[in-house]
Amino acid sequence: MPQVHRKPYLKRAAALVVACILCCLAPLAAAAQTVSLPGKKITLELSDEYTVLTTDTLRQEEDLLERLGHSRDSFKRYMEERNMLMVAVTDDNTRQVQVKSYTSDFSEGLGDLSLLDDASLEQAANSLLLEEAGEGLQSWGTVTKGDLTFLKAICKVTGNSADFGYIQYVTVRDGSYYALVYYNFGGDITETQAAEADQIFTSWTLPEKKDGNLLTGGNFIVQMVIVGALIAVALVIAILLIVSFFKDAKAKKREEEQTVHIRIKRRKF
Repeated sequence: MPQVHRKPYLKRAAALVVACILCCLAPLAAAAQTVSLPGKKITLELSDEYTVLTTDTLRQEEDLLERLGHSRDSFKRYMEERNMLMVAVTDDNTRQVQVKSYTSDFSEGLGDLSLLDDASLEQAANSLLLEEAGEGLQSWGTVTKGDLTFLKAICKVTGNSADFGYIQYVTVRDGSYYALVYYNFGGDITETQAAEADQIFTSWTLPEKKDGNLLTGGNFIVQMVIVGALIAVALVIAILLIVSFFKDAKAKKREEEQTVHIRIKRRKF
C-alpha cells in the first residue's frame, strides 16, 4: 500500500500563519505602561490608550482636562475630595481607571480585610460597597491575590444624564482603604472590558504589610468585642467611683452631725 506523505508547503504555510499571529500580538504586548504612584509604593500596568493623571502631572495635561470640562485646579480638587491618587482616561473618555486610598475610623478599626471571618467580611462589604453603590450594586464576591483579600463589586448607575457601569476592587490593609475602579461610560461592562479590568487588577501592587500592633489586621468582631469590654470595664469603674464618693460623703455628713450633737449635750451639763 502506498504511503501518504505531507507536502512541505503545508508546514511552511503553518509556520507563516504562526509568525503572523506572533507579529500581531507583539505590538499589543509592548503597548503598555507601568504606572508608579510616588510616595505610595503602588504600581499597576495600563494600556497606552490611557493618559494618566495625578496631582503632579496635571500641568502637562491641560488640553485633556479642558476636554473633560475641568481646569487644573478644579480637577485637583475633584481628585482630593474623592481620595483619588490617580485617574487614567482614554482619549474619548469612554473608559477610566481610578486608584483611591484613604484612612478613616472604620478602616483603622477594621485593620486588615484579609484576616476577617465570613460574618465579619459580609459586614465589611455592607459598609464598603452597599453604602456607596446602593441599588446600583449588581453583584459582589471576593478575590484573593497573594496575602490580600479583595471585595470585587460589579455596579451600574442609571440616571437622567447618562448610564454607566463600573467594576470596583476594594481592600483594607494596615488600617488604610485601597480601591481600584474601572469605569465604562457607555453602559454595562462588556466581557472584553471585564477581562481588561481583571488584567489591570492582576498587575496592581500595594505597599507591603507593616509589622506592629497585634490588633491591627485581626478579626474585626474580636476587636469590637475587646473594645466593648474595655468600655464596659471603664463604665463599671466610673460607677463604682461615683458610688464610693457618695458613700464617703454621706458617712462624713453623719460623722459631722454626731459630733455636733455630742457638743450640744456637753453644753447642757
